This record gives sequence, structure tokens and C-alpha cells, in this order.
Amino acid sequence: MTYKVLLKPLEILFKQEIETVVVLDNYPVHHAITLKEACKYLNMALIHLFKYSPKLNPIEQVWRTMKKELSTEFIVNEEFLIENFEDYFTKM
Repeated sequence: MTYKVLLKPLEILFKQEIETVVVLDNYPVHHAITLKEACKYLNMALIHLFKYSPKLNPIEQVWRTMKKELSTEFIVNEEFLIENFEDYFTKM
């Protein structure tokens, strides 16, 4: 069974809704044909940011801040990294 068969019943429901606009960076998977086709069924429009435009992508600002904060820490293990990441992220 393909994803198209699974999405077909939802198509009628989503076409009745206001179109959702999703802004994406240029990560290769964001240009996948499967994603584009699924978005048509789900009444979603995709807008891709310009290449190399980190100032337009808010998550890049989050990562920049997180890297700055965590780069001063000695990362003992994955658990330590996750805990510190969560602490800094919730303070932002």
C-alpha cells in the first residue's frame, strides 16, 4: 500500500481547510518528490528559503546560541549533552 492510498481519504478533508504554508530550508530531503506530492494531498504549500540564508531561518539562530553556550562545557556523555541542551533551550 502506498502513501497515496493512505492520504486519499484525507484529501477531501484537507481541501476544505485553509491552505497551510510551510517554510523550509534547502535541506535535500525538503525537495523530495514524495514530500511535494504528499503536500498536494494535504493542502500545503511549500516555500523554500534562499540558499545560504541562515538569517532568514530562525532555527539557525537557535543552533548558533546553543553552540555558543555548550561549546564552553566539557561534554562527558550523551546524557550530559541532552540535559544541558534542554536547560539552555528552555532558558532561551
